[in-house]
Amino acid sequence: MTFSRGGEFYGAEQFYTRRRSLWQYADGTCTDGEWYAEGDYICFVYEESPVPQCWHFIEKPGGFAARARGAEEAFDILLDR
Repeated sequence: MTFSRGGEFYGAEQFYTRRRSLWQYADGTCTDGEWYAEGDYICFVYEESPVPQCWHFIEKPGGFAARARGAEEAFDILLDR
């Protein structure tokens, strides 16, 4: 899955078995992670940080967006098709 914000590449997530994932930052660096569901959120814990990053996926006109827990709509990242 690839994501953008303001028309610019934000990052990409690749999913594997056993709830494992690989996140690629906009600068091309990558980090391994694990994901889990928490209510309406999908949370990720990456190798460099034990603090979960939780996202809510929202259907919007023309596609879907991800919004971090506690963030405002202006900070949504869009799921590219």
